[in-house]
Amino acid sequence: MDMSTDGGLQFLPSQHRSLSVISLPGSSGLLRFSFVVIFVLAGYYGALLYFTNSAEQRIVAIDNELRAIQKERDRAMEGKLLNVSQQLSTVRTLLNSHVVWSDVFMQIQRTIEPSVTFTSLDADTAQKRYLFHATADSYAIVAKQLASLYHVPIIKDLSLSRVQALNSGGVEFTVDIKL
Repeated sequence: MDMSTDGGLQFLPSQHRSLSVISLPGSSGLLRFSFVVIFVLAGYYGALLYFTNSAEQRIVAIDNELRAIQKERDRAMEGKLLNVSQQLSTVRTLLNSHVVWSDVFMQIQRTIEPSVTFTSLDADTAQKRYLFHATADSYAIVAKQLASLYHVPIIKDLSLSRVQALNSGGVEFTVDIKL
């Protein structure tokens, strides 16, 4: 028995109808492609926004860390450390040339007469020059001292710049040595 013909209640549709949103012939494929492209572009845009915000948050966090480190710095200690670094550089230069100057001092020391007493010694490493003030018992000892210094092979020039008799009977003199 068929209810559709009897005028009774019908629960199942007898005809199937398709519902179309846009019924333009031949355009449904292009429309679908356009929706896919728009959806992909929207996804890329969303990902770009997410990564941009994430990068900005990381930059802000790093900037805050740098500010905290900057506040914790001890500028006085940094100045002292810089000063020590410069001093170490100067000392390093002196220590590198120490061997040469020590050798020169030893060669000069070997020639010093026993009755000669140094009162001061100045050394200029840049000009390779020694200037020493000394006292001796007599003019003859000053002459012997100059003669013994004259025979040191490392000494290039030797000059006696001042000789003066002391009230105590000795002689004060100044010698300029150039290497």
